[in-house]
Amino acid sequence: MELTTREEKIAKSCAARYNGFIIRNGKIIGWIGVVLFGLGILHLIPFSEWLNILCFSIGTLMIIYGVFSDFFIVIGKLYNRNKEIESKRKTD
Repeated sequence: MELTTREEKIAKSCAARYNGFIIRNGKIIGWIGVVLFGLGILHLIPFSEWLNILCFSIGTLMIIYGVFSDFFIVIGKLYNRNKEIESKRKTD
């Protein structure tokens, strides 16, 4: 597969990072974000208004981080797999 230089650069950085501890645990971070988001938006526990806004904001950011960590994992694995297939074709 042909990639532009920018795409190649992004794919290489994803491949280098996808085994990192924080990236691998992105799903857990995302689910913690869902809980915080829910606490901030549903007002189940009587927090002060600033604490509800803080839970909502941090929860939103954690959910977004969880989604992006999934993207990093998928792109990194696909890039590494693509490189393996290309090197196998060159040797055959």
